[in-house]
Amino acid sequence: MQGPAIARVIYDSGVRYVVPIWRGDAWGDGLKDATVRAFTNILKKEGVEGGVVEGIRFEPGAKEFSVEVAKLVTIVNDLVGKYGLDKVGVLLISFEEAVPLFVATGKYEILGKVKWFGSDGTAQNALLVSTKESAVFSVKTKFVSTIAAPSYSSKLEHVKQYIVKTLGRAPAPYAYNTYDAVWTVAIALNILDEYEATKIRDILPTVIENYFGASGWFKLNEAGDRAFSDYELWAILEKDGKYEWVLVGVWKGAADEIEWKIPLYK
Repeated sequence: MQGPAIARVIYDSGVRYVVPIWRGDAWGDGLKDATVRAFTNILKKEGVEGGVVEGIRFEPGAKEFSVEVAKLVTIVNDLVGKYGLDKVGVLLISFEEAVPLFVATGKYEILGKVKWFGSDGTAQNALLVSTKESAVFSVKTKFVSTIAAPSYSSKLEHVKQYIVKTLGRAPAPYAYNTYDAVWTVAIALNILDEYEATKIRDILPTVIENYFGASGWFKLNEAGDRAFSDYELWAILEKDGKYEWVLVGVWKGAADEIEWKIPLYK
């Protein structure tokens, strides 16, 4: 569901032409492809011209991006010349590579004039906000990253408080999904009274349909993934010379709509 969430953020920002630059592994390739499909579908549905160019794929864990950034400058300059600054954006799908990449891109004025978009690989990343060059670049480009948002409930609060008491800190959003994954398998094992992987797989959809967990109600799609989910939108903002991650909106998966808490693009 993250691809459609990112695509909606990009579209709502006013960007119509996207340059992807992404981590070249199964996760990065898959999320990039899902986002491209979703963005293309939005353009078709709205009857609006736009598209996604081929982009740049980089090695996982890369720390030096001079070649990639040079290519990116050429691509962005070309698109901006054709469609204007407000219609061009960059989709970044990465983990810790975002920091050296942002440090490198900060040297090129054109890359700081277009909007940038991220994913759960960069959302709330501590190094991005503590490294001044990357923090400044994030603010300048209104860099928004998505991360799964569990639905609030008494069960979520119970799990959260237990983890806070045990570890001294709040859990990451995906911790609630992990908690539910373990519990649904445990319930399946209890029903079957035996450990047989194929039988567990076959009964899990039924277990899940009747399960309300820390991450809320959920159903599966044909691929066996969560059919609907909400995503929080996080951005780095500056206040009194300090930089911090701020929740700026929530993408509602069922409606494919964004509820902005801070309207970055207005």
